[in-house]
Amino acid sequence: MAFEMVGLSPGSGITLTLVVHDGPMATGYWKYGPTPDDAEAHWYEFGYDPATGTGAEILGRTIRLHLVDGGRGDGDLTANGVIADPGGPGGVALDEFLYLPVIWR
Repeated sequence: MAFEMVGLSPGSGITLTLVVHDGPMATGYWKYGPTPDDAEAHWYEFGYDPATGTGAEILGRTIRLHLVDGGRGDGDLTANGVIADPGGPGGVALDEFLYLPVIWR
């Protein structure tokens, strides 16, 4: 999933609410792109960070995205009135376990 919010005041923030009606429930929101501490594009978990006011809150089947133009989560990290959001909800199925046999000696 990817979207762009345009026409914002540079540096301003928005909150978007996504509702996942079908399928498995999300346990997190993942983004792809640079971060303030790593300029190389990479996947990263976008959990809510109260210090920056950015990130995703997972509330059952509702995901609340807090985005700031030029901040963590903006795909271009530039306060230019555009928030680029390449990312989407994800999670781990709770019924999948790694089986490791134990050998007693």
